[in-house]
Amino acid sequence: MSDQQQSPGSDATPPAWGAWQTWLRLILSVMGPVAVALIAISIFKATNDDFDIGLAGIGGDGPPALIDTGAEARLGLLAAERRARLMWATSIVCLSVASVAAVAISLWIIAATLAGKVRRTLLLCLAAMTAAMVMFIWGNDVSLEFTREGILEPTVGLALGLSESGFTLDRFALSRNLTNSISTAATTAIVFAIIAATQVQPAPAAEAGFEQRARRFARQMHHLSVLLYAAAALLVTVVLSMAAWLLWPVALAGTAEIEARLLEIASGIGLFWGASFTLILAAAYVPSALWLNGQIRALSDMPEDPSATATSAEQRRSTMARFGLNKTVFSQVTQLVAIMSPLFSGALPFLNTLT
Repeated sequence: MSDQQQSPGSDATPPAWGAWQTWLRLILSVMGPVAVALIAISIFKATNDDFDIGLAGIGGDGPPALIDTGAEARLGLLAAERRARLMWATSIVCLSVASVAAVAISLWIIAATLAGKVRRTLLLCLAAMTAAMVMFIWGNDVSLEFTREGILEPTVGLALGLSESGFTLDRFALSRNLTNSISTAATTAIVFAIIAATQVQPAPAAEAGFEQRARRFARQMHHLSVLLYAAAALLVTVVLSMAAWLLWPVALAGTAEIEARLLEIASGIGLFWGASFTLILAAAYVPSALWLNGQIRALSDMPEDPSATATSAEQRRSTMARFGLNKTVFSQVTQLVAIMSPLFSGALPFLNTLT
């Protein structure tokens, strides 16, 4: 396909790349989710230090409180830890699958909706942003940083040392870096795909008919919905993976008092990042959704031809309904639930504190 061709259809012209408003809108659409993520990380760092709830033993030299039990109780704790470890491993598999699926969907939508220089430019920007975000996120796991010494090492770390699997906290930290990088790359791909599906679509030619325009907007709405649900599924698996490893030490609590302390920490971290990921998803989705809704409203408000009849006006309304361009309450509710799903997932550790 040549640079002059645009996909889909021949009733389209390239977007006005020279307009500063276009560039500003696109930059804000990309930087909005990035800004939310950076602010969340900064707030977490500024408001927390190492979570020390008295698990490291007397003076830091004594045996950890969770493992200082009899042989039978120790076997029970290790069995519970193995189950928690397998649950975390399952969450990692789900996260990896969701990440790969999100990248595939995003690249497919970019390829299906753009062509030529516009597509190449967007893919180059996507590659550059992905590399920058992965470099930043690698080794910058603040939740692990603040829980490792005071919580993970005297619980999970000791249990792993007693097992023969060879899995250690260092390998756990490496796996966290890898999964954080994969999910960050997938989230970045979704952000750029949302922009491709809505804001850099070729504009229809002036002679394009009403139904052609309506069909184009319906296709954009469909792509935007697919990307919203893909992003929600991805971020939910990210939050569930975090909840799984935050609840991992709980399996080794041994006493109700220590279990309550660990659940309080897990619920606080889970709610914080669940809310943060909800804001990231909203920052990625809402601006493009508002832009597309504005274009649809402009289409529905397009003045009638002076010679139009009441029948043609009714046909226009029927065409809008046929392509689903009249928003329903159900669709709005499902979109809201999808946006809020990371927060709901982040509340799972909190729900455990209520049982």
